[in-house]
Amino acid sequence: MSFWSQTAAAPSFMQVMGWSDRSPRYLRPTPPVPPPGVLTLTDGRKAGIKRLFKEHCAATAAFLEANYCGHDWRFAPPVARWLDSYLCDMDVVALGLFVGDSELVGTIFATPLSKGSVVMSHGASLPMMRVIEGLCVHPRLRGDGVAAFLIKHMDSFVAFQMGKCAYLFSRELPSVPYFNTALRCDTYGYRVCGSASDKRIAVNSMSWAEFERIWALYCWAWTSDRSPIESGCLVATAPLNRRGHLAVYTKDRMLAVISNTERVGSTGGAIYEVVWCGVVGPGQALTPVPCVGAGTLDFQQLLNGVAGSLPAGAVLFGSSSLEGGGVNPGWAGWTVGVSGVHAWYIYNYMPPVFGTCRIHAIRDEL
Repeated sequence: MSFWSQTAAAPSFMQVMGWSDRSPRYLRPTPPVPPPGVLTLTDGRKAGIKRLFKEHCAATAAFLEANYCGHDWRFAPPVARWLDSYLCDMDVVALGLFVGDSELVGTIFATPLSKGSVVMSHGASLPMMRVIEGLCVHPRLRGDGVAAFLIKHMDSFVAFQMGKCAYLFSRELPSVPYFNTALRCDTYGYRVCGSASDKRIAVNSMSWAEFERIWALYCWAWTSDRSPIESGCLVATAPLNRRGHLAVYTKDRMLAVISNTERVGSTGGAIYEVVWCGVVGPGQALTPVPCVGAGTLDFQQLLNGVAGSLPAGAVLFGSSSLEGGGVNPGWAGWTVGVSGVHAWYIYNYMPPVFGTCRIHAIRDEL
C-alpha cells in the first residue's frame, strides 16, 4: 500500500504525532490527477480499466474464487451467488483491469461504510466514506505496480464521479510498527464452534429490523461529550447488511453482530466473525462496550454461546478491540494472535485520534 503513504491525502508524521493542525478536514483540497488509462504489463501486453457491473459477475466471481484468498482461508464457492448484490448496487464502485475484452487480471472495490453519513467525535460529519477492499491482482503480475495502478484509478474515479471522499483500508501486519499511522491495531482470536459446553450457554436473537431501529436512534449520541467512549471514534449512522448475512445475538444486556463471511478455513469449516459488540440498556438504549475493565459484562460468555449455536466445525473470529468482543489470551478455548495484527488506516481525512480510534460500523466485508 505504498501509494497511500506517498500522496498529499495521507496523514503526515507531524499530523499523526499531533504537532500540526488536527482540525477535521479533507487532507487533499483538489481532486487527484487522473492516471493513464492503460497499463503496460511486464510481458508487454496492454491492460485497461473498466467499471464492473452485473454482466461482469461471472468473470469477476471466477477471478476472485481463484485468486482472492489467504494462506489459511478461501471464498466458499459459488461467489456469484452474493457478488451480484455488490455489482448491482450503484453506490459500490468496482473496477476491473482487463487484458483485451475479457481477461480479468485485477479488481478493486470501494464500498460505502454506511447507508447514511459518518460522524466523528471531533464534530465532523461526512456524507460518504468508503472502504477499499477486494484489491486482487493475478499472482503472476504481483509486484509489478498493478495494485498501485488500481488504487490510483479508484481514487481518481470516485473523486471525479462522486465528489470528495474519505477512505478506510486495512492491512495485516506481523507486528505493531514502531511508527504507526493506523487508526487502530488489533490482534485476532478464534475458536472452533459446536462444542457441548458452548451449546449449553443460552443466547437469543434480535431481528435485523429491530437492530437497525435502535442503532439509528442511539448512534448519534456516541460522539457526544457524555459518550462512554473514552477515545475518539468514527460512527456510521446506518448499518449495511447488503448480503443479508449479518445476524444479531443477545445475552443479558450484551449484544453481538456476527457475520457469515462466506469464507472457509483450511479445514473446510465456515468462517464467522464478530463485527460489533454493544450493550442494550433500559428502554432498548444501545451503547458501545465501554472501556476495558468497566462493569461486569462477560462477552466471552456471549461469544461462546454464539459459537455453540453455529454449525459444528465452523470457526468464530473476534478481535482484541472492544467492538470485536475484546478477545484476549486469557479466554479458555480461544487461540489468539495467530494471524498477526490487523490495522485500519484512513485516507484523505483527519480523524479524531490515531492509534486508539474506535470504529463503530456495521457492514459485511467483501
